Amino acid sequence: MKSSDPYAATDKLDDSLLQVIVTRLEARAKHPLFEKMLQDYLHAMQIDTAKTVLDIGCGTGVAARAIARRRGFSGRVLGIDLSPVLSQTAAQLAAGEGLDNRVEFRPGDSRKLDLADGAFDAVVAHTLLSHVDDPLGKPRASFGPVE
Repeated sequence: MKSSDPYAATDKLDDSLLQVIVTRLEARAKHPLFEKMLQDYLHAMQIDTAKTVLDIGCGTGVAARAIARRRGFSGRVLGIDLSPVLSQTAAQLAAGEGLDNRVEFRPGDSRKLDLADGAFDAVVAHTLLSHVDDPLGKPRASFGPVE
């Protein structure tokens, strides 16, 4: 069975569908229940003590921006997303909030990152795992049609 989860193939989507995803991710981030869930998650991680954070599957940078806005956090966040469009959108949103000096966004595949071991104090994968067929590492053979 082929996957039809558009979030799992953001590097293969057309711009119109990516804009729908951007709108959805940003709307979800503004919902009070989602905001609380994210803050509770970051608090449980003790994220404020981290100096370097990697946010894999960052999408539009919701979690990375939330980390950078925290009063107790003084480090830097690197967000990686499969989609160059989502990475670029995340960078634009961060710049619009004046956070571009605390966060950086790059396109990349979280299963094969060219980053040094131990380079980060914390890794966030806030919603990534729900969009990965095999979170333990087997790459997807193919992606089905995106509806």
